[in-house]
Amino acid sequence: PAEINSAEAPLLLWLQGGPGVSGVYTVFDQLGPYYIDQNDQQLKKREIYWSKIYNIIYIDNPIGTGFSFTENDNGYSTTERQIGENLYKAMKQFYQLFPQFKKNDFYIVAQSYGGKFSVALGYVINEMEKNFNENEKINLKGLAIGSGFIDPITVIERSDMLYQIGLIDTNFKEELESYINQIKSLINQNNYTEALQRNGVMRNALFDAIGFENLFNFLQAKFYYPFGDNDKFITSTRTRCKLHVGNISFNTSEKVFPSLSNEIMLSLKPWFEILLNKYRILMFNGQLDLEISYRSIITLIRSSNWNGSDLYNKAKRENGMWTMN
Repeated sequence: PAEINSAEAPLLLWLQGGPGVSGVYTVFDQLGPYYIDQNDQQLKKREIYWSKIYNIIYIDNPIGTGFSFTENDNGYSTTERQIGENLYKAMKQFYQLFPQFKKNDFYIVAQSYGGKFSVALGYVINEMEKNFNENEKINLKGLAIGSGFIDPITVIERSDMLYQIGLIDTNFKEELESYINQIKSLINQNNYTEALQRNGVMRNALFDAIGFENLFNFLQAKFYYPFGDNDKFITSTRTRCKLHVGNISFNTSEKVFPSLSNEIMLSLKPWFEILLNKYRILMFNGQLDLEISYRSIITLIRSSNWNGSDLYNKAKRENGMWTMN
């Protein structure tokens, strides 16, 4: 709960990406009131954290991520719709347990592949509650999505950007564009599994060409996994006791990613457009991010069919850029 005025503070649901990365990482590595000191594995207080003024829910999603589990392989989600429906059921159960939050403004907040999860949940809420009375509805006001993986076709279009910042030459730019066109063709044929495999081949070729191990920051060539050093603390007996998770395995993508492989390259742009027409949506990006670039998100928004598209496309950018502290 929010430290300040939790009775009135907005309620946020945080959805991490991957797919298959635990929301527990987000608590300690990004948004929570404490971070893990890697020198002594002790918790230290953050100066700036979200739960000071927001009520926040962190869910290990999809099933099989983090401490969430299923004892049957059929329990793993295979479609984005299933994920949206599971999250919807979880939220309805949350409101049964904590009815005092039903009146609070509700926002879905997500990062990376979590952008798909947020769109799926928003879409399911909108569809399921069309004929509900107002007092029965989830009080969804909007979404906030950071570097969201929503429309794969716009995400993979990065050859121009890589060329313009000098990471690839003309020859490899042409090779990369050939890969991109192949993947686009497979997506348009609804052959998402083959598109995912081809995307993996393209990424390996790209990493070989530029000598990078990650695309999250083009100033940092070596792969950096920000959550890895926190596993020791998260899986310790003391932390498990505090989280009431017993001896349940702590998982990252082991079965979650493969189970979703038929839909990872599926675009949720049609659902995104529906949400644009009804809810406030904040999109934000890392300026140095090549994985899901600023350009890809702007292309998604400008090519979307929604009621405010004309005003958005004609709007002038003022006062420089927005930044996050």
